[in-house]
Amino acid sequence: MAGIIMLGSLLEGVMVQVVRERDASRLGSTSADKVTLDTLIRTCHVAAWIGADVERFCHELRRYRNFVHPRQEIRDAHTPDRDTLNMCWPVVEAVLNDLAASQPKASAPKPTASPTRPAPRPSLAVRPAHRP
Repeated sequence: MAGIIMLGSLLEGVMVQVVRERDASRLGSTSADKVTLDTLIRTCHVAAWIGADVERFCHELRRYRNFVHPRQEIRDAHTPDRDTLNMCWPVVEAVLNDLAASQPKASAPKPTASPTRPAPRPSLAVRPAHRP
């Protein structure tokens, strides 16, 4: 159970940071410190940072993460096991993959030429491996 809760917390932490870095205005008047995991998942999906399939599985992981509250586990009459945990990690991995794939591309600085020296050309040389 602790592993599932930790994966849910990891998911939440990553999503909070991504929303803060990419566009905190998507949270409206809600502070990033008070936003729920449900809202973060929906926000990342609406922003097209995660796909629909990932969104659905994130909500399922969120439901299991809520078992941190013992009454929730009792109400659901279900005790997660190792197989449940093994299904949760790929969800986090899919989120990380989608977030990485949707990350805005940083524009590379353009090399500038000086009057005495031409602009540097890209090198295709391969560096030799470091040997101790």
